Amino acid sequence: MRQIMTHTAGFEEIIKGLLAFDVKLKPLGDILKERIPERIYQPGTTPAYSNYATALAGYIVERVSGQPFDDYIERNIFQRLGMQYASFRQPLPAKLQPFMSQGYELGSGKAQRFEQIGMSPAGALSASGAAMAKFMIAYLNEGGPLLKPATVKQMLTAQNMSVPGSNQMALGFYEEPVNGHRAVGHGGDTVYFHSDLKIFPAEKIGVFVSVNSQGKGGAPGAVRSALIDGFGDRYLPATDTKPPVELATAKEHAKQLVGHWSNSRRVASSFASFVYLLGEENVGLDADGRPLIAGIPTLGGAPRKWIEVEPYVWQDAYGKERLVAEVRDGQIVRWTFGMVSPFMVWDRTPWYATGAWLIPALLFALAVLVLTAIAWPVGWINRRRYGAQLALTGRARTAYRVVRGLCWAVLLVLIGWLVVVTGIESFDSHGKNDWLILLLQVVGTLSFFGLLAAAAWNAWLAFKGKRGWFSKLWAVLLTISAFILLWVALVFKLVSFGAGY
Repeated sequence: MRQIMTHTAGFEEIIKGLLAFDVKLKPLGDILKERIPERIYQPGTTPAYSNYATALAGYIVERVSGQPFDDYIERNIFQRLGMQYASFRQPLPAKLQPFMSQGYELGSGKAQRFEQIGMSPAGALSASGAAMAKFMIAYLNEGGPLLKPATVKQMLTAQNMSVPGSNQMALGFYEEPVNGHRAVGHGGDTVYFHSDLKIFPAEKIGVFVSVNSQGKGGAPGAVRSALIDGFGDRYLPATDTKPPVELATAKEHAKQLVGHWSNSRRVASSFASFVYLLGEENVGLDADGRPLIAGIPTLGGAPRKWIEVEPYVWQDAYGKERLVAEVRDGQIVRWTFGMVSPFMVWDRTPWYATGAWLIPALLFALAVLVLTAIAWPVGWINRRRYGAQLALTGRARTAYRVVRGLCWAVLLVLIGWLVVVTGIESFDSHGKNDWLILLLQVVGTLSFFGLLAAAAWNAWLAFKGKRGWFSKLWAVLLTISAFILLWVALVFKLVSFGAGY
């Protein structure tokens, strides 16, 4: 349970069925048993935020208490604290529906449907600001009518699971200091609602904010951060206002950070892992030799200027974010930054899955396949127009046609996967695309393996026969391309069976 509450249970991410609209949800236990995620990390070793793990904690509450999760929370938390306008029930009880804000994609757009969370304990709470204030007051008042003082102390104590020197997870809460003042809390995001809760135990202060639209360019996160930072600057100013001083080791240590890194919060066992090839974090160096990380820009979208202020600790020169690296045997093996550091880290991408060589190789392979596929009908049209014959017979002609047919099959499969993967982030697929996923897996497995075998056969015939040098060269390039595509399909689970992700 401690690993669940610190997001170190080791689970991969689950996307399918996380969000639902206008459907009757299955019981929590059934949802959790439908697809158990793989444990891709040794438990207790790697922070990786997991909605599944949080929902599993809720299910444990059900099993131990003998009550449905919603009932238990209402009786033991909401009623005790007088949280009248708070509920995990989906859809909301009729008495609360008139008070529920609608969600929006854009503030200027139309109202959206009520979001239902499949793994409800991980994010189904609908609550007013006043209700959340009562929740915060309980923790600031040593538990109030809810918990024993010793329990509150234990829950708010850092568990030291993440990179040393970074913000840490407490139990269910995570650290996020403001101007040197210790704060713990938790954020929460659906598609349309974005909330954040912060409590300052020493100062007996709590802050809660929630916005009800997706906005543009990460606007909800910017609004939340600006409010918390503004509150801190006004009421909890920093005691040390000296500008950061860069260490002499800055350039040397920055070089060690260069490379390709993968986020610990990821899908690993299904085709959805392909998203992470495109989302891999590439750390380089700017003109001054400082770390250059495109994936964590400023609010304006510009790269941050990272200054090393402690050994292997960098601070945003114009902000408050910090980046901390973990060093083993003189080498950086892991890093994290800012708000996400308690529950998310970046590890070096294994050589066989890094985009450093896979993306150029994949683009090369796709170019060869596209040219080969297009040349087939173009060649047929030209021969028909001029009355020419294909200068191949027997097995050579068969191999020529099989290879080109499989090129088209692989390209169509890849287009199909592109359609599926780009639709993943709607989060509300409940099996409606399963038929396409299973079809792509069957046809894709046959096509990827078939293309490599046919291309190798075609290359062997090309060298055995009397074809020209270009024909032989292209046969080799086609074989290499088929191998690259099969490699990508195997590494990123395009060749697998099952509609879960």
